Amino acid sequence: MQRKSSSILSTMASSGHRRRRSPSPELPTSAKGTSPRKPETVIRHVLTAPALLVRRVNALSFRRKLALYLSILVLAYLAYARRTRLWLLYTVTGIGQNEDDTNMNWPPHYTNVREWENNLPQHNLALPYPEGATGRYVKFSSQIKTLGWNNVFNELLLPAGGSWGPNSTSARSISDKWWPVVCPPDQVKVFQVNDMKREYNLYEKSATEIFEVWRKAIADDPARCIEVQGPPRKVEANAQVFDLWLWGSYRILDIWEEFKKSDVSQLLATSPIVERVVDRNEHLFRTPQTPAGEDPFKRVFAVHARRGDFSWACQLLADWKSTFYSWNQLPFLPDRCLPTKERLIERINNARDDYEKEVFGPTSRSHNIDVLFLLSNDKTPWIKELRHELETRHGWKIVTSNDIVLKNAQEKDVGMAVDMDLGRKAAIFMGNGVLSYTSNIVHRRLVGGKIPMANRFF
Repeated sequence: MQRKSSSILSTMASSGHRRRRSPSPELPTSAKGTSPRKPETVIRHVLTAPALLVRRVNALSFRRKLALYLSILVLAYLAYARRTRLWLLYTVTGIGQNEDDTNMNWPPHYTNVREWENNLPQHNLALPYPEGATGRYVKFSSQIKTLGWNNVFNELLLPAGGSWGPNSTSARSISDKWWPVVCPPDQVKVFQVNDMKREYNLYEKSATEIFEVWRKAIADDPARCIEVQGPPRKVEANAQVFDLWLWGSYRILDIWEEFKKSDVSQLLATSPIVERVVDRNEHLFRTPQTPAGEDPFKRVFAVHARRGDFSWACQLLADWKSTFYSWNQLPFLPDRCLPTKERLIERINNARDDYEKEVFGPTSRSHNIDVLFLLSNDKTPWIKELRHELETRHGWKIVTSNDIVLKNAQEKDVGMAVDMDLGRKAAIFMGNGVLSYTSNIVHRRLVGGKIPMANRFF
């Protein structure tokens, strides 16, 4: 072994410390003008590097060794402690997010939100049944991972639970982080979504039938902890309890009345982060005609004019022969893809007239609805032209998503939810019936008591 090592070292020394010679003009050269190293030489360097490093360290004095080992320990700790590592990265280089999430160019950490969630009172093993170490829990790990945010949000709400009234015996929800604490892996029973779909033939069942099958299966099982899992994507792409094909069909509608009246819908509230942004920007929606102390959103018409990628998305939905999405299909809503600018303006003005006739009687010269909020991801001159025409030719005061003031990375990150909450609060909302985004706004508007005529589609 000694002889072999010295041979390798001598080879490395002779190849590594040889003077570079000028290349002959007749010989092929590398891009830098020198002959490329042989792969065998590179491999020898790699294989002998650890041994050389150990020898160098052993040759150090005691103090230098101690300093080196302490440095390695500190670096290992920083690599493990994500919060410290990110703080150090931002402090030293200015790269990344700071502790208060005020760097608008980087995603937020939500440290305060995570700490609040971790400190919820139900995260306590000593609590009596139905919570604590003896409580019963179910976790849905089959949630959507590869669709849009609003598709994910749809699918989160239906399995959220039943009545949570004052006499409810249901345990409070726990965080994903607390799940393995209260439900160790050896105490968890797994339900496979695709197995349940096959066993009970759930592929064409209505939402109410699907809900009842799952409710009974979970309630009747004696296991204290149940986890609902989906198969790998290559086995089934949309293996959720309430999957995309259900949300995009009329089969979802038979659960509407129960879902609307449930505490899942009635107690669904706007987050403090979103509320803060909405309150800060409320003045944008006031006009000289808004009486002091009146809710300015009573005069607002919110329109989700999605553009950007939607010319492609709309064609894809047409190829699928897609219907309206989810609650947008409710038969009592008045309107049954992508509009032109002229068609959109016509639809906006007609929808305002319809609403004002139903709510205020015959329309007078001065409209009660005179502020238009454009929720749009468009970054082309199209939105500027639309805004100009609505302001100059039709007398609207225009506010767009770009006018909303956001002050930190958390607020920027939930910008879509801010737009959705402004759409929820508006007197009239118009969206695209094939979108989950529109459906979730319509859901909260109907739960909040908005009349059907106040929810329009184009």
